[in-house]
Amino acid sequence: SLPPDPRLLIVAITEEDLNLQKTWPLPDRTIAKVIQKLTDAKAKTIGLDVFRPHPIAPGQVELAKIWNENDLIIPGCHHPNLKSPGIAGPPGIPAEQLGFVDLLIDQDSIVRRGLLFISRDPKSPCTSETSFALQLAQEYLLRQHQFQGKFDPNQEFQIATAHFRPISSNDGGYQNAESGGYQILLDYRAGSGSGTAAQNGVTPIVTMSDLLNNRVDPKLIKDRIVLIGSTASSLKDEFLTPYSAGKAEDATMPGVIVHAQIVSQILSAVLDKRPLWWFIPDWLEGVWIGGWCLTGSLLAWYIRHP
Repeated sequence: SLPPDPRLLIVAITEEDLNLQKTWPLPDRTIAKVIQKLTDAKAKTIGLDVFRPHPIAPGQVELAKIWNENDLIIPGCHHPNLKSPGIAGPPGIPAEQLGFVDLLIDQDSIVRRGLLFISRDPKSPCTSETSFALQLAQEYLLRQHQFQGKFDPNQEFQIATAHFRPISSNDGGYQNAESGGYQILLDYRAGSGSGTAAQNGVTPIVTMSDLLNNRVDPKLIKDRIVLIGSTASSLKDEFLTPYSAGKAEDATMPGVIVHAQIVSQILSAVLDKRPLWWFIPDWLEGVWIGGWCLTGSLLAWYIRHP
């Protein structure tokens, strides 16, 4: 297991927070207060995994002022799929400051892959072609280390010396799987133990109420990437992961934690030289399988005792 990533923090909107606020979606004034607390504590980048396609009274003026004056914030949007027509980002936010929050789900309903880029349907209300997690990681790396992402001559995305090789439709267990967009295999950063301890091991988590009531140490916020999102089960923003074999009550991971996992994986690959998943090429797979077949045949021929 790995220790929590010291570059990240999650501000969780919990079930208790919803009970205290007595409303959902949260009004613009509450979101503005949360963001202001984080900017005052000098957060490096702020990711808002809470949809704001239109103003919600009261507080429209306060939140609009934050959008206009602060480029630290990356709000999320969602592209259309079979279950949803898509969700736009906040009004007036340019595409380069948005990130899509779409996640890939395997046939067994588990999230093992992450999308970095997607080709946008012109009809999509979400104007971003870059993922929420990658936007946050890139902003942090650019502000803290002056590293900027680019595509190498092989059209593989890289940041500094880290190359994020995309999954193809014949890699490993993904034979003939949907390989649209720019996908990478996720390497979850887990804490020790199982269930919640393993799932939330990516980063410290504080509640929205604790932040608003000044119960969070500013040192936990300063110079970090802060993700704001729901962990309340009633909002159903939860996903099965490779850790879902644990206790039933811990079977799912909130979406904001999945995004934090992807951010951490990108940062760790660039700054900590943590290896990324890779696959051997098809020709080497053929040699490997053929070699073991030949070895087995030779052993069977040599050891011919009944």
